[in-house]
Amino acid sequence: MRIGFSADVLTFSGLVFACATAWAIAAGFNWLAIVLLTLTGFHDMLDGAVAKASHRASQRGSFFDSVTDRVGDAIIMGGVAFYLTSHHHGQLVLLPLAS
Repeated sequence: MRIGFSADVLTFSGLVFACATAWAIAAGFNWLAIVLLTLTGFHDMLDGAVAKASHRASQRGSFFDSVTDRVGDAIIMGGVAFYLTSHHHGQLVLLPLAS
């Protein structure tokens, strides 16, 4: 079965959506952030299935997916920290960075 795109494309586009999610959170667009976070999750959920279905699963792809997931999580938490810095003062900003 031939799929028109690779799992790496899905992984990278998930990172792009994570960046957009972080921006939406930082800007205070909560409903947009929810939609973008859901799309980010779909990218993350489907990239492994696409790799297996195209018989192109590899250790390199798995490592790329894992690192990209952690970077995306850090970017999203950075967006939350930015939002908390600009809207709430005090030590609450440390919560997303600690998690």
